[in-house]
Amino acid sequence: MGNLLFGLDAINQRNFRHRIPEGEKDEFGAIITTFNEMIEGLDDLEVAKIVQECFFPNVEQKIPGLEVFGYCK
Repeated sequence: MGNLLFGLDAINQRNFRHRIPEGEKDEFGAIITTFNEMIEGLDDLEVAKIVQECFFPNVEQKIPGLEVFGYCK
């Protein structure tokens, strides 16, 4: 149970590379396996977010005669 609490803390800190050591092949072990699969998915989403953010300029774009807006959802 303590390892799961550390895992939840890792999620709160956005440490999506954290994994819980595999344990017994019982119900608790199934929860750990599911947790590790879920946090791996979060890690993939974090990488995708970083890549997508790279497509947006870091500075305001000023084009004479135009107003330029960006929106990402």
